[in-house]
Amino acid sequence: MSARKKSKSDYWISKIEAAALCRINPRYFDKKIRPLLPESATRRPGGKVLEFHAATVSETYNAYKESKRADVNGDGEPVVTLAAGDSPGLERGRIARAKISELELQERQGSLVPQDEMREWLGRFVAIFRLAAETIEKLSPASAKVLDEALDEMEREIETEGE
Repeated sequence: MSARKKSKSDYWISKIEAAALCRINPRYFDKKIRPLLPESATRRPGGKVLEFHAATVSETYNAYKESKRADVNGDGEPVVTLAAGDSPGLERGRIARAKISELELQERQGSLVPQDEMREWLGRFVAIFRLAAETIEKLSPASAKVLDEALDEMEREIETEGE
C-alpha cells in the first residue's frame, strides 16, 4: 500500500485558519470573503464545523484584493483607458491616472495606508486583546466583560470606518 501525499489542493481549513491565511480577522472574512466563495469551496463533514477549501480561499482573497486595487475611484467602476482624442472621457481618464499617480507616491512616501490593510492590521490587534481578555476573565469576570464590550465596539468602528 502506498501512502498518497496530499497536494495543496486537498487541504480543508476552519474559518479561523481561513482568516489567518488571508491575514484578516474572522468577522471580516465572514463579511467580505466568505460570500464570494463558490459552494464547492465549503463543506461541513459529518454535520460538524464548516470547512473551507484552502486554495480557493487564497485565490478568492487575492482576487478580492485585486478588485479593490482596480477600484481607485471608490465608485465600484475600474478606471478605463480611453482611446486617443480630446473628449470629456479622455480628460476623465487623464485625471484618474493623475490621481492614481498621486496616491502611489503618497503610499511610497508612507503617508497613505490602504483602508483594507489598516482594518486588517487593527483586527489583528483586537484579536490579541481578545486573548488577553480570556486570561483576565480567569482573574475577574467583570473586568473581562468590560474589555469584551470595548473590543466589540472597536471591531464595529473598524468595520464601519470609511463606509
